Amino acid sequence: MNSQEVRSRLYDRYVSTHVRPTGSEATPWFPVLDYVPASGDSALLDLGCGSGGLLEAASDLGISNLTGVDVSQEQVDLAHEAGRTYVKQGDVFDILASKQWKSNCVTTVDLLEHFSRQEVLDLAEAIANFLPPHGVWIGQVPNAVSPFFGNYAYGDLTHETVFTARSIHQLMGMAGLDVIHVGPVGVAPGGGLSHRARRIIFSAAQLVMKSVLAAETGVRDHIVTQNLVFVAQKPSR
Repeated sequence: MNSQEVRSRLYDRYVSTHVRPTGSEATPWFPVLDYVPASGDSALLDLGCGSGGLLEAASDLGISNLTGVDVSQEQVDLAHEAGRTYVKQGDVFDILASKQWKSNCVTTVDLLEHFSRQEVLDLAEAIANFLPPHGVWIGQVPNAVSPFFGNYAYGDLTHETVFTARSIHQLMGMAGLDVIHVGPVGVAPGGGLSHRARRIIFSAAQLVMKSVLAAETGVRDHIVTQNLVFVAQKPSR
């Protein structure tokens, strides 16, 4: 069995063997939406959209021009059961090359890590070619600087790569995109005593982790959360 056959086998049963059942966890949180241009003119294309949760959250923010693409038919079936008819089954490379949809914003949440390095480079160039001038690409990836990065990096058999803030800058430079922001993904918003305690514990732990890295490297701006979020923009030139 070659690598493509292994990948197809995993994605054919992605929901039934990996994705948590609906209702088994807290309300989904999508930090990338903090950076999506929220206006009537925004057209959002979510690559690797799963069952379309991010797109539904974007709709709640007033963005109506929505399209999602996922390779897993199980995920797409879930989306359609939830009434998210803007989710399509397909290959992200084919969708970008066809330019069937026009979008000034592309999101990739927990997608890049599913590809090899060569495929990541190819995908970055495809997104850059797809976007119009000043269009933005917003993504979330596992952060290899985190001491706990393996929780996400190896928590899914389909994952092949991990990233850091430096490698994101490198990737965007290769694709000809300008990096606008690279930052942490920390504790989800919420209220209550337990949530406040989580935030306090995380803030203290983050300070310790950053201090240890700074002592070794002399660099103080490390991102130590398990995931990081980035925003890149296509220049006008």
